[in-house]
Amino acid sequence: MRSTQLRWIFLLGLGSMPVVSGCAAKNVSGSTEVNYKRSSLSDLVSESDKDLATATIYDFFALKEGSVNLDWIMNLEYALKKETFEFLYLPKMTHLRVDIAAKIATFEGRYLSLNGVQSFDAGALEELGNFEGSDLSLGALNTIDVPTADALANCSAYVLSLNGLGELDASSAMSLATFQGGGLALNGLRNLSSDAIGKLSAFRGDSLSLNGLESLDAVAATALAAFKGGEISLNGVASIDTETATALAAFQGDSLSLNGLRDIDEEAARALANYGGYIATSNNAMERIAKEFLQKNQEKQAGFTAPENVSTPPSDAKKSDS
Repeated sequence: MRSTQLRWIFLLGLGSMPVVSGCAAKNVSGSTEVNYKRSSLSDLVSESDKDLATATIYDFFALKEGSVNLDWIMNLEYALKKETFEFLYLPKMTHLRVDIAAKIATFEGRYLSLNGVQSFDAGALEELGNFEGSDLSLGALNTIDVPTADALANCSAYVLSLNGLGELDASSAMSLATFQGGGLALNGLRNLSSDAIGKLSAFRGDSLSLNGLESLDAVAATALAAFKGGEISLNGVASIDTETATALAAFQGDSLSLNGLRDIDEEAARALANYGGYIATSNNAMERIAKEFLQKNQEKQAGFTAPENVSTPPSDAKKSDS
């Protein structure tokens, strides 16, 4: 199994370019929207540079504070504030035109954030899909249909972040699962049907991030455990029962992230201790899981009998005599 230490994180940064010109209008959030009609890529980078001056990584990826690993946030926050030429951030763009999408796709940095885009021209997402950086974030899309999911799944970025999605049906989930990159981040979904989770589990990348989910039952956990990648992140789940823990423990990947898990009862901890990879969770939950893990190993060692056909290695004394 490939290692999943969030390899899509890099310590990077951005530079200064000429200021973009154009008339302004108000978008639905009340912020000033720039008219990008005559914008070149350098104009877009310049506009980005101004907004990045006050942006946080939570803003950039449309994340709820505390929803993801703190080290990940700190590393990228440091990169963002130190240098900025690897980040293109255009939160005031609410509609994506085909010509602008084509320009943006030529950006050679690693992180592209269009968290204001709520609508787009036909063909715009296909043009945007040519962006080959580390992460494409479209955090203002609250819901998507199958054609939109199909277009997004064809993008060339390593990670596709759709952290504004508030709902996702099974058909659209199945389309997103065809994404050929390394990570899918859908951290705004608070509820997701078992059917949709099952479709997402067919994603063949390394990391599936569902940190917005607040609860998970055994049926959904069983579907999720079928994911063949290296990491599942469920940092919004506060508690799990024994059946759900048993289902999650069947996951064959390297890492389960359950940092929102505040406590866990003894039976559920014992079930989760069967997981063969790394578990990231809160101190209280981790102490109980670790206790059950150690107890299980002690029980195995106490009941172990060497097979008759396995010879005992010679002692050091015997080695020295020979």
